[in-house]
Amino acid sequence: MPKTTVVQSVSLPAANQIAQRAALAVELIPELKKQMQEQRRHRAYGLPRPGDLKGALVDLAGERLGVGRHTVQMAARIQFVSPAHFEKLKAGKLTLAQARRELCPVGGRLPSRQDAILDKSQRERLQAIVGGAEALCMGFERLDLDRLASACTQSELHYWSGVALRSGRQLRLWSKKLQTLKQGNRQ
Repeated sequence: MPKTTVVQSVSLPAANQIAQRAALAVELIPELKKQMQEQRRHRAYGLPRPGDLKGALVDLAGERLGVGRHTVQMAARIQFVSPAHFEKLKAGKLTLAQARRELCPVGGRLPSRQDAILDKSQRERLQAIVGGAEALCMGFERLDLDRLASACTQSELHYWSGVALRSGRQLRLWSKKLQTLKQGNRQ
């Protein structure tokens, strides 16, 4: 039994029905894409041009489950931004409006796919920088200060201590900024 038949035969409870159908429509899109590609291989006529494929798939998935294009697109954005919220949509525990309010309490707009990718890259960059700083700091413990004092000139020691002080100040400054962000006091 093809996946589309299973999805079409799901009986949905009254509560959160639209959100559930939209979530199911999002999951139906890859199956529809496979079907359209197979039809194209068999030289079926009347298919949309390749550039229109994505919009056509959204429309077709929404049509099969009785929801509009915008509703399916909103569910797809929720799936990309928060898979946990998407699962709640599918289970009927959240409506689209509730999920949107939970994910973006100020303004009610979901981040675009590009914004979500940029947010993820910023988190990853922060993890790499702080993790690298932590590893470097742990490396200081392995330095033999007596040997270092005999190996470096006074001006070299003065230079490197200045670099360490500036780096420490920068780390403290960023630590304070991150703490204020956590508290919600952007400054």
